[in-house]
Amino acid sequence: MAAVEATDDELLNLLAMLVVGGVEIAGGFVANAMSALLENPRRVALVRTEPALLPDLVADLVSGSDLRCTWALSGTPPSRFD
Repeated sequence: MAAVEATDDELLNLLAMLVVGGVEIAGGFVANAMSALLENPRRVALVRTEPALLPDLVADLVSGSDLRCTWALSGTPPSRFD
């Protein structure tokens, strides 16, 4: 592949696009995470009583699954952890 040089304006536009994209992704994650927590307040109560589960709750929110915290609420361990 041949190297292509970008102009200062092109680099600035790329940087702006990356910053705006990052803000949108972070904002969307926070909104979805809050929605998930509001839909299932038992998750928040569980983490308050067992703070060691916080990393698992965050992982669930990031992945969009209920795998790890569901077992703690149901008493049935999952068949696997991601």
